[in-house]
Amino acid sequence: MLAFWVAMMVLLAQRERAARQPRDAPPVEWTAEASASPAETGGGREEWMGVYLNGAKLGYAVSRTEPLDAGYRIRGRSHLRLPLQGQVRTVETTSSVAIDARHRLRTLDFRLRSDVQNLRVQGKAEPGKLLLEIDTGGTRSQRTVPLTKPIVIPDAMTPILARSGRLRPNTAHTLEIFDPVALAPASATILIGEEESIEGDKGPLRALRCEMTYRGFRTIAWVTPEGETLREESPMGWTMVRQSRESALREPPGQPTEDLVYSAAVPANVPVRNPRFVRFLRVELTGADLSTLSLATERQRQETAESGLLEVRSERVDTGKAPSLPISAPAMALYLSPETLIQSDDPAIVDAARAAAGGERNAWRAAVSIGRWVHDSVEKSPAISVPSALDVLRTRKGDCNEHTALFVALARAAGIPAEACAGIVYVNDSFFYHAWPRVWVGQWVSMDPTFGQEIADATHIELVRGGLDRQAEILRLVGKLRVRIIKAE
Repeated sequence: MLAFWVAMMVLLAQRERAARQPRDAPPVEWTAEASASPAETGGGREEWMGVYLNGAKLGYAVSRTEPLDAGYRIRGRSHLRLPLQGQVRTVETTSSVAIDARHRLRTLDFRLRSDVQNLRVQGKAEPGKLLLEIDTGGTRSQRTVPLTKPIVIPDAMTPILARSGRLRPNTAHTLEIFDPVALAPASATILIGEEESIEGDKGPLRALRCEMTYRGFRTIAWVTPEGETLREESPMGWTMVRQSRESALREPPGQPTEDLVYSAAVPANVPVRNPRFVRFLRVELTGADLSTLSLATERQRQETAESGLLEVRSERVDTGKAPSLPISAPAMALYLSPETLIQSDDPAIVDAARAAAGGERNAWRAAVSIGRWVHDSVEKSPAISVPSALDVLRTRKGDCNEHTALFVALARAAGIPAEACAGIVYVNDSFFYHAWPRVWVGQWVSMDPTFGQEIADATHIELVRGGLDRQAEILRLVGKLRVRIIKAE
């Protein structure tokens, strides 16, 4: 399930063009006889995987399962070099999960390191809840996640099924997964099929075909009856291949050539002239299930609940009717409250909000001032991170997700209700996945501090609202969504 995590990172960096079948990845380097035994690895077993995108190697991942008193531990590590807008960004993750004798999560420790972020998420499972401690942006916060079922993390799914005797052909399983990137639990299904033949470097190999679906994102893995993953594919062109330690660690020649940002587009049928000035857009969304998306909004009219026909109109704001700050209406409490990665109550954010608003008491004028401050203060740079407002305030660089996280935190700190939106926006003859904020200033208004827009143009098509747990919904659209432009003016 590293493919899901990689997909989330690409989603956060600006996402993918069309579904591509994995190609040109090397054969599996594995034999049952050569598989590392617990005695050879100090009581544990290691699995090394090369990570490829359409045949180009971008890094490696390794996991190790080792015994514990009354259970076992699964450790993981990944190292990826991702090409983004002519630059190569390195991102590393480590994870450690303790599982008890009944195959339930006891503790987790996840770390992400990139050029703009050091994130650590630690968790301890207790009856009915998961206690989290999150370190990011130089601050530490706690969060309690209610649980209705025991949970695991994605990397532990097939080992748990194997150790519990459930990794059998023609069976289906549902597990509750906690994703340390989205910081929220969700159900995953695993359909285990018959054994299939896959290519090995010394001849064909037999392995169980496992189809895993998580948040609508589907991967296919070929797994031994003992739970060792030999190959994993996603429809986005990502492939993980079991390799020797030496092969997995071997650096590819030259720099990665396929840029993840410039390939991250949803095709459109006709070009749009001057998209930043479009105030009305009529489109039809096709190719994907739209039923769980927030398509009908204050600025978007959906023809029917099942239809992909949308009309988008940019809002108009009467500055004189905007309320004075701070806004304290009870209905707006949710949009004024701090969150784990929207640290609007942190003193550094509060001070920055005061400076950005410049003493303005009119809510709309203050929002415009904060938007300009974020646009001018944050360097436009592709980033691989889990967006944290404090991290962005510290590094002052990032893409649309970082601009949006910082803006929402600053707006809330100033007393302006705000939340993040995610969807698609028209740029360079295609639609790209994008994030932007909206604020309540007597009415809801979409803004775009990344583009420097006080009011977001009508080529911003909102698909979901909220944090990363909601934005993960978009993953199931990747490679499927199509846009037919009917009218733009």
